[in-house]
Amino acid sequence: MSRSRIRRLTTRSFSALAGLTMACSTSSAVREREVETPASTTVSTGQGGTITIGTQTQRVGRAEELNITPESAYGALAKAYDFVGIEPLTRVDRDRTLGNAAVVARRQLNGERLSLFVDCGAGPTLANLADSYELRMSVMSTVAPAEGSGSRILTRVDATARPVVRSGAPVNCTSTGELERRIAEHVRNEAVPQ
Repeated sequence: MSRSRIRRLTTRSFSALAGLTMACSTSSAVREREVETPASTTVSTGQGGTITIGTQTQRVGRAEELNITPESAYGALAKAYDFVGIEPLTRVDRDRTLGNAAVVARRQLNGERLSLFVDCGAGPTLANLADSYELRMSVMSTVAPAEGSGSRILTRVDATARPVVRSGAPVNCTSTGELERRIAEHVRNEAVPQ
């Protein structure tokens, strides 16, 4: 599968997730949704060619329903990012989107092991590479109105890891969902109820 096809699938899945979360009814409890897409890896063969093989699925995003207005949720989103230790450098008020597409971290994020938030696979010692590699992450959240009342927060975490001491190709990481959960939970706790 080509990279452009994967991007189209990811974009379609992200759009489908946004549509799916918009169609669900509101609840006072946090409801979460995850959408996954097929992933693939291109491997170089010994004869100078390449083959593409299917690999694990990659999460596209996590949406959570909150029983607060979109305005209140978006108003609390910057505080939630500060709470998890990410400076929100991207802000698009018109779309209620906030985040940081250029987070760089080594071993820890806000004093906690990076492996709590992302899984980058295991190294020779079977430890999660997130705790020893340099991570580059994009963390973006969008708040949308829910049907009727309330709001939905869709957060997407994309990350790659690269060895710090030696050279090496970047490793794709997958989110554990913990960072997205903490952002939504903090928004719920900080926002003004409707």
